Amino acid sequence: MCTALVDETSVAVRDCTEDAADAEDAYHIRLEAHSILSRRAVQSAEAVEEQFRTNGRAALKIGQQLEMAEAKRRQCESAAVLIRRWWTMENLAEQEATSGEEIRVDEEVRGAIPSSAGRMDPLYTKPENGLEAAKALKMLRTVVKQRSSTPSGALVDKQSTRRFELTSGLIERTSKALESRLLSSFSGIYTRGGTYDFSSPESAGRTGRLDWVALRELAEALTYFDNGRSLHKRYVQMVVFSRFPEFTATKNKKARGGGGNDDNEDANEEEFDMDATRSKLSSLFHRVCEVCTAEFQLIAHVFSSSAESMPLGGGTYDTLAMDAVTLRVARALLQRVISDPRSGLQARIDDILATIDRRGDFDAGAKKLDTFVIIHEKAAVLFSLLKDAAREHLLPKSVSEGDSSSAAAHNRAVSSLLQFLTTQEIALSEGHRRGYLNLELRMLHHECCANLDNIGARLSRPIQVAPDPLISAAGRAGGGPSGSGATVYQAPLMPLDKGGLKKMGFTTLLNGPLKQSVLRQPLINATDSLARARLMFGGSQSGTGGDADATARVITAVYSQMCTFYGQSYLFPIVESLGEMLNPSAPSTPPSLPFKEDSPPHDLGVDGSFWVGVERIHSAAKAFDRELWAEQRAGSVRVFEILVGTRNHTCLSQAKERRVRFFQDLEERGEAAILRALDTLSVHIQWILVAGGESMLATGGSRLLHSVTGKGSVRTVLFT
Repeated sequence: MCTALVDETSVAVRDCTEDAADAEDAYHIRLEAHSILSRRAVQSAEAVEEQFRTNGRAALKIGQQLEMAEAKRRQCESAAVLIRRWWTMENLAEQEATSGEEIRVDEEVRGAIPSSAGRMDPLYTKPENGLEAAKALKMLRTVVKQRSSTPSGALVDKQSTRRFELTSGLIERTSKALESRLLSSFSGIYTRGGTYDFSSPESAGRTGRLDWVALRELAEALTYFDNGRSLHKRYVQMVVFSRFPEFTATKNKKARGGGGNDDNEDANEEEFDMDATRSKLSSLFHRVCEVCTAEFQLIAHVFSSSAESMPLGGGTYDTLAMDAVTLRVARALLQRVISDPRSGLQARIDDILATIDRRGDFDAGAKKLDTFVIIHEKAAVLFSLLKDAAREHLLPKSVSEGDSSSAAAHNRAVSSLLQFLTTQEIALSEGHRRGYLNLELRMLHHECCANLDNIGARLSRPIQVAPDPLISAAGRAGGGPSGSGATVYQAPLMPLDKGGLKKMGFTTLLNGPLKQSVLRQPLINATDSLARARLMFGGSQSGTGGDADATARVITAVYSQMCTFYGQSYLFPIVESLGEMLNPSAPSTPPSLPFKEDSPPHDLGVDGSFWVGVERIHSAAKAFDRELWAEQRAGSVRVFEILVGTRNHTCLSQAKERRVRFFQDLEERGEAAILRALDTLSVHIQWILVAGGESMLATGGSRLLHSVTGKGSVRTVLFT
């Protein structure tokens, strides 16, 4: 049984082995067949790839050849059109020369002569062909220009030369006529006016809206005439004459005011109103901002198409050229509106300042200072708004919503315009700062001296002293030549006359120069000057908001001038006079002793008003330091705080040194006066004790003293 089972198992294993061998053979056969098929497929694919590459290279070569042929075809077509147009012009010029009847080019191009009665090509006479005609004339002018630059022997035939000259003359006349017609059309559409609506091209054709699409087409056509320079000039003139009647009215008034208006000018000067001037300046600056903001949008939508007629490869446009056009027009407009010397914003401001100058009094000077500050504030706001408008409106939405490269190119152009605006702002501010600084220092000196003159104090003749280097350094801040302060006003030294002070006496001094209101008035004038200087030159606590170095130099100059006036011209002469008014020598007659109890006490040679005067001078010096320097007053916006905010350590050190010198000089003179008073007291005490005692001995004073003190000797009484 076991043997049978083993035999069956052996047979089964042998059968399985044979089946596995058969299956393996079949698999190897199929695998070999698949390998053969795969090799054949790879060979077929390689053959197809090679054929594709061969055909592709052939197709690429054919395409290049077709492109070259198409380019040559276009060139030939353009040349044929150009030749045909040249021949038309040449034929017209020849007919004109033969008949002797000049072609009325201007009338035909303007449309004054109907096309049916005209002799010129309708291309140049029909308004709808403006862009195509401009392109054609530019190509014809290019031919003329190239012919003119070739050697003179290129055309040896005199007849050919004559025909060429006649044709070029007719081309030039036609170009001028077409440019004039396009400019007139542009001017007509713009002067008709309308609301600016750039939401869509369809909105431009609505009633009451400015047709900026038509302006865009005309601007594109005019670009082919001297790159549109005539259009840019005409556009700027139209903006000024139609949007700024203030400029043109002032210019016309100057032209008509050659003579005979002196009485009217005097009346106007007498009626000068600071509030009216402020309102006039506000409306003027607001008008400039409003108009320029609107025109920036128009420039971006009308003149940005000037370079789109020459697309680059891939359907894109030359954004750099588009930026150059809009930037050029915007700069021309701003240059004309702001800096025109005859009828711009600067000229109008100069007229207002000249109206104040013609008055010639010191009240006019104070008004001019206020006008300087107003102009500076309004100008700062104006240029800030113009810069914001340039960033927002000089970049059309079609570009800002497109690719980033175009937007970046436009942003670079706008940045260039912002730099130009900054330059214009600096030029406007520097001119006003130069005039302001001299007038501020002069008016501050006058107001301080007038304060003393109004109370009847007598001032000495002006003394020319060495120029103050701190004031000279402010000349660079006020727009003077670099490194030189020669044009900066240096106030002369006009001290109080000590002879007049001595004649006043102590009581009159207290009620005059040493009166509290009189001592305080120069400080009020100085704080007003500091506030105006800070507004004119900037310089916030954070060190920003203006030229910090210029602010530091001007503030230091004002403080230095005040130290000179308040010290050498005001307090120092009073302190010296107080000391010199004391008589340190004793009277020649002895005193009458004893003094009566009901009589006022003896002043011992020093009037009580002397000490009151010294105390007031001391209080005035403390007020001078508290109101102008104000080191311990946070938020006071005085000299110390402003200089710290500018971070100019040089000016801060110079101002500290000037402050210390002021108080040292005042302290030395005060000590001298007080020492003289103490000497006077000592002399008078000695006079009372010695001369008075001896007088009592000689007049029987011993009996009186004995009855009072019980002692019979004056010497015993004095020295016990």
